[in-house]
Amino acid sequence: MRSADEPATRYAIRVAARLDDHWAEWLGGLTLTAESGGTTLLVGALPDQAALHGVLSRLRDSGIPLISVTTEDTRSTS
Repeated sequence: MRSADEPATRYAIRVAARLDDHWAEWLGGLTLTAESGGTTLLVGALPDQAALHGVLSRLRDSGIPLISVTTEDTRSTS
């Protein structure tokens, strides 16, 4: 479990659909970037795994095919 003073983890989620910016708030405030080939990249920080699963559930429930999920942990390693 992440403590309140630890930064959120950044995620990059690629989906096989073209999503407009109006989806951003409903999908956890992630930044949406349309890519070639009809895919969209959603990028941003989510506070915890529960928030990630919420975004993934919304995508699933909307019938949007998931291509990939990658993380970039913003915590310092020093």
